[in-house]
Amino acid sequence: MITQYQKKKVKPGLIELDPNECAILVHIETQYINYDPENKTTPVVVNKSNSYKKIKIEELDKQTNLGNYATQLIEKCKYIHPSKHQQLTNLLTMLKERTQQNKSKIEVCTTTPITPSDENVRQTEIPKAFNDSSLTQEREKEQTSQSTVMQKQAEENRNQLDSRGSKSEKISEELKREKMTESHKRKEKEKLQKRQRRQQLKIEKELSKNKPKDVEKADINNIEKYMECLYEEDNIKRIEATYCILQLLHSNERNITAMIKNQALLSCLSRILQEERKKHTEFITNILEIFFVFSNVSEFSDVLTQYKIGMTSMQIISQECKRYDIMQSQVTAIANENISSIEHVNNESGPTTDKNLPSENMELVIKLLRQEKLLYVCTYILLNLSETSIENELKMVRIDIIKYLIKTLERENPFSELWLIQLFYLSLLFLHKLSLFRENIGSMKQYHLIRHLKRLYTTLCKNSGNENFSIIEAAILQLLLNLSFDNEVKQQLCEWEFPELLYRCIQKNETPTSSKEIGIKILYNISTFAGKEDLRSALSANSTWTEMIIENIIKFPCKFVEENLVALAINLSSVATVHQQWSDPEVLAQLFKKVQRTLDPLLMNLINHLILQSNPITKLKLKKYIHPMCSMLTQSMKRENVCQTSTSLWFYILKTMQCFDNVESLDLKWSDVLIQYGLVQLFMDCLINTNGNITIENDIALHILIITGVFLSDDKCAVHLAQNEQFVQLLIKTVHGTLYIKTYFDRSFLEVVYLFTYHNAC
Repeated sequence: MITQYQKKKVKPGLIELDPNECAILVHIETQYINYDPENKTTPVVVNKSNSYKKIKIEELDKQTNLGNYATQLIEKCKYIHPSKHQQLTNLLTMLKERTQQNKSKIEVCTTTPITPSDENVRQTEIPKAFNDSSLTQEREKEQTSQSTVMQKQAEENRNQLDSRGSKSEKISEELKREKMTESHKRKEKEKLQKRQRRQQLKIEKELSKNKPKDVEKADINNIEKYMECLYEEDNIKRIEATYCILQLLHSNERNITAMIKNQALLSCLSRILQEERKKHTEFITNILEIFFVFSNVSEFSDVLTQYKIGMTSMQIISQECKRYDIMQSQVTAIANENISSIEHVNNESGPTTDKNLPSENMELVIKLLRQEKLLYVCTYILLNLSETSIENELKMVRIDIIKYLIKTLERENPFSELWLIQLFYLSLLFLHKLSLFRENIGSMKQYHLIRHLKRLYTTLCKNSGNENFSIIEAAILQLLLNLSFDNEVKQQLCEWEFPELLYRCIQKNETPTSSKEIGIKILYNISTFAGKEDLRSALSANSTWTEMIIENIIKFPCKFVEENLVALAINLSSVATVHQQWSDPEVLAQLFKKVQRTLDPLLMNLINHLILQSNPITKLKLKKYIHPMCSMLTQSMKRENVCQTSTSLWFYILKTMQCFDNVESLDLKWSDVLIQYGLVQLFMDCLINTNGNITIENDIALHILIITGVFLSDDKCAVHLAQNEQFVQLLIKTVHGTLYIKTYFDRSFLEVVYLFTYHNAC
């Protein structure tokens, strides 16, 4: 039996306000972790439960110092870390505002009786003697109109008071209803969690039913006695004997050497394993765990091969996969029942029934768990054997190990992930090892591995808060990285919408940095599929994805941006929509600002691609960047000795010169640029000192030749260059020495010679 230890781990989580009471909720996640200190296997979370601690807050008034109050709460509650002080202060501020708003909403305003305002009542002096009848009629009409206005205003004020009262009543009713629904949902979730805990305890109890309660301390001298017990009819005695042998193997390393030399013991175990492999799962699992201990030592692989342990393990895996196919319909039915019960908690109507797991379903769940453990041990033995010899791995491939590993990824267990997550992880590691050979990738495509990986990834995404998810996610990404070099797999990844999943993985803050880097490498591999522009379009289908890439480049924390990230951006810049988005003046300004600070050659290459594919209108906007580019060229040569300039800096200079080539159509006074930044001397230094790197030397000479042709389009600039005989001789010498083989550059050279000749003749 693989010895496992369990420890309890409490992790504080989200801190939020109580939706109903004047209190703060601190969410707590309690995890029970199994680990094996001897084999140093990856710790696995067996069970976890979520709870919360409610901290009631006294009534906050205007004189309360919220900062000091938050400090007192942190000192009293051990689940709140001091780093959360600012967040706790903000929550107290929100709680204070909420209590004041609730008071103002529920209060019913009382007002004084309405009287006509001074504006509507006109005080008019009535003369003592007034005999004109027409004027009296007008005055009566005016008084009646005033009275109607006063009555309308009184009615409006009454309606406002009624509406205020009804609004306050509605608000109070809504608050009560929300309180009822929230408390109802919380109670239902607590009921479901209790039910799941009870089921988990019941499952563990059933699993340990056949485990011997009082196992005697094993002694190496009693090994023959244990061998005799293996032939007993009582299954419990046989299991107890295997536990004693495992106890000996785990207690002392010398016992391992002694047992591997005991041919009688190995013959007995291998014979029973072959005879009983279809009958008693738990008994067979314990025997396989004994051979698993031997397989951890590479020197014993020949002994395991001699007793055909690898072949027997393959037969057991094949047999258990067939058994799972038979009971898969029952497993799916149980899974649907479990999902419906969980979704029922989110439904406001009707409480969830708190029934125990039926006995039939319990038997099926126990079968699944024992089967998963058996498959885990068999797969681990095969993985250890494959690492000792390439011949063993080839035998497994011929017997179709890839088919069974992919079939393992289809499994589901709706009630317990005790062994399933470990089995998934082990299968993915095995597939990752096999994917190193191109021949095995064909079999993986034949059995639709990409489709199964998509299903597994999306299923586990629902439980992304679980620590096991990050482990499985990393294993899936490593496997996809090996597969993404195949062109057919690249198409399948786009068909199964993996780019969207990869972008989400990169965007999440909780994703480890290593997983983000692997995700970027996979996206880059997909973008390199030559002749398939639809794949690049699939990678840039959503503008938020491309926006995220350029933001990561601009905000990259290190001096030089990660190579695969820039390479992915360069490939995606060929897509019209992406190029239009990244050619925005604000984006280009940020890129130029970053490259001016870091002198990153790959980032300069990205800018060069954006300029190369720009339309004439966009190139006109780039006119203002000519002087910064010249300044960057001179700065790069001044930062270190020209003779000791690194290859990366020469590459940066080369890409900056290419930018000059791409903006040659701009109407600029090149003579001012040439003289202001001393570009002639800079070009001469570049031609003389390139550290003997022929490739860089040829490329720099070529682009200096092209830039010279651009400068010669300006008459003043042409005269200035023609007068510098040293530069002209050096340019001709360099071109003759390095570019005479490349005949496709003859046109550029002849154009420059023609321009020099033309200006000299003038």
